[in-house]
Amino acid sequence: MSLLITLRLFSKNSFNVIFINRTIFIVIFISALQLSSAQQTDAYQVKAVSSMKKVMMGTDFSAHIDWDTIPKANLYALAPMNRLQGEVTIIDGKMHASQVDKDSQVTIRHDYKVKSPFAVYAHVDHWESYETKLSTNKVSDIQDFIEKFASDKGYDLDKPFPFRIKGNFDKLKYHIISMPKGQKKHNHQLHQQAKEFFDLQNEKGELLGFYSRQHQGIFTHKGQLIHVHFVDDEEKNAGHLDGLSTEDTTVEVLVPAP
Repeated sequence: MSLLITLRLFSKNSFNVIFINRTIFIVIFISALQLSSAQQTDAYQVKAVSSMKKVMMGTDFSAHIDWDTIPKANLYALAPMNRLQGEVTIIDGKMHASQVDKDSQVTIRHDYKVKSPFAVYAHVDHWESYETKLSTNKVSDIQDFIEKFASDKGYDLDKPFPFRIKGNFDKLKYHIISMPKGQKKHNHQLHQQAKEFFDLQNEKGELLGFYSRQHQGIFTHKGQLIHVHFVDDEEKNAGHLDGLSTEDTTVEVLVPAP
């Protein structure tokens, strides 16, 4: 209504009308650019639920996220299972809930009847894929690699983002958290003792990770900027990555499309 009134007031002066129209056009154009920028910024959003620190120190084991309530399309997520009874790795909406049975064998289920005390996740519709070489002897090398890679591609490192690395890895070590069911007390030492470790060689699969400079103690350990899980192509192994050794290996790196 205010726009029509303004145009009527200046209808006797064509110059003013043209000026107003041009001003309106500029305002609309700038707004459209801002909206487009916002859409690119919000193409994906990393979400954190509760914190790793609270769980590791035993101050909060509450089930803060029920995975069955989260939209599953294009979902990527990392978390421990409730009461630290396993690991959650979700890739493109597919659940990999890994646990260790009484014979120390890895079991993986795909249903969403799973809860977690803390988590990090994002919905990513589109990924940019790049082929490159990877050489690493430890997890911190992956952090350096993905940080430089993302920076070279123009990503804002102050904004958390997920990443994926697919390839055939020479040596790999991962763990599945498996706290004794009757254990009520928990701290950093007991957390380490509750880990079941697995070593793999010449294993083909995918690393799913989340990078952030703002979430130490939330979904990354203190002094670390990444949290990474591994799932092999045959889906017989899935858990939290502890070590990776591979030399000049051709890998596929995927980062969210801007």
